[in-house]
Amino acid sequence: MAVLRDVYLIGMASAAVAVLVYGLIRSKSHLAWNYQGNVLARPYNVLDGMAVLLLLVIIGSSFFAPGGESGAATRATEDPDGPNTVGILASMLFMLVICTFIIVYLRLFRDLHPPELFGLRHMPVHHALLWGFLAIVVTYAVVFLVASLKDGISQDQSPQETVDSFRKTTDWGFRILMGFMAIVIAPVTEELIFRGFVYGVAKRFTDRWFATIFSAVMFAIVHFHVGTAPELFVLGLGFAVAYEQTGSLLVPVFMHMFFNAWNIFLMAAAAAFS
Repeated sequence: MAVLRDVYLIGMASAAVAVLVYGLIRSKSHLAWNYQGNVLARPYNVLDGMAVLLLLVIIGSSFFAPGGESGAATRATEDPDGPNTVGILASMLFMLVICTFIIVYLRLFRDLHPPELFGLRHMPVHHALLWGFLAIVVTYAVVFLVASLKDGISQDQSPQETVDSFRKTTDWGFRILMGFMAIVIAPVTEELIFRGFVYGVAKRFTDRWFATIFSAVMFAIVHFHVGTAPELFVLGLGFAVAYEQTGSLLVPVFMHMFFNAWNIFLMAAAAAFS
């Protein structure tokens, strides 16, 4: 957790510096490269930047809470064989509340239209599904390569707490709940937060390249697991690139769904035949 906390602080500091530097460059040369690409950035303003800052501060506050560095390890050892249903439901509720806040804020306080802002009507759903499938195949190959390289040099081979719980429990009701969260709730909420909002606002005040890296870093950090952070970072890069190339948030959402569904299938198959 200490490593993730330091990366979080470096990422936030880098964002602050980037906003100042990019703003200075554009004020001198009248550049507007942050408006290039297929993801809308022009509608965002300083108020949205403050909203993203508040959101990331809330997410990062867990690093500085009492016992924050050992909290994950403590939770993992409290009941290693028992399913943490309450924790799963609380996590689902927390993510849904944040997404509701973002949508209400954009629609009522900023008078923006989320479906247009996030390109949800940019392409038919079946086209987004196809693009999502093709994009995740390529991204998954890169993630697999990074994981293989990391496993050769890293000593941290421990899985995420939720993955460990899924493997150890014999309660299929809990596994179904986790599957629903991983395949439906997490892709929708996390993509809305990190690609739809964080990426779009970051692009508005920097450019699409910095926004891609920054949103991927924050996406990796929010999972609070050092061992899988490199893979999650690469996954976040893939989601952001797909969003920018297609202009539709549906594409990274479907990518995320395919990725999680495949991993849930592998874990469920292993549990069924073990």
